[in-house]
Amino acid sequence: MKKLYSIDYWVPFPRSEYGGLVVVIAKDEDECYDLLVDFDDNEDYCGPKLREAINKARVFNLVDDLESTVVDHFIT
Repeated sequence: MKKLYSIDYWVPFPRSEYGGLVVVIAKDEDECYDLLVDFDDNEDYCGPKLREAINKARVFNLVDDLESTVVDHFIT
């Protein structure tokens, strides 16, 4: 079963001063992390801080078996 992750995480300056929200469909936290690393492979955004943000994300079980992907993102 796939899950919808609503992830709020900080993005360092100069790309952002605050961070943003990323919505991801994935089967588990590991796949969610991999999708986000592939989406933006800048090492400043990856690693322990991203793992922690995924761990704290709001997670919703999906009924349909949708494709794993980054659904949307909003970075301020």
